[in-house]
Amino acid sequence: MSQAVLLMSSYTADNIQEVNQRRVESSFEANKIDFISIDGALPENKDIRNTLFGVSEQRGKYPQVFIKGEDESYQFIGLFEAFEGLLECDQLPAEVLEANPNIPTFKSTFANVKRKE
Repeated sequence: MSQAVLLMSSYTADNIQEVNQRRVESSFEANKIDFISIDGALPENKDIRNTLFGVSEQRGKYPQVFIKGEDESYQFIGLFEAFEGLLECDQLPAEVLEANPNIPTFKSTFANVKRKE
């Protein structure tokens, strides 16, 4: 099963980054998404951090959200603003979402990822 991945940094550039990282974590937890959190600031995470930067093409920007597929490949979902947009789209009226099935939402984007029991 696919896995949600949060690339974050314990060495935050500002309070906004720290708040955004916590918001991603709490959104995953509230939706019972089983996710992996990777601290890009730690030396032991350098290889995976660089792999994820290669996928996102967003070096040094945090937080970043990915989905790790069963084939071990990563899909870049976005930086915090894109993640927040997915959450906001979940709040659209049902008739709008039904009429526009291509609108990405949090629920549709993370529909096939591992959940917490």
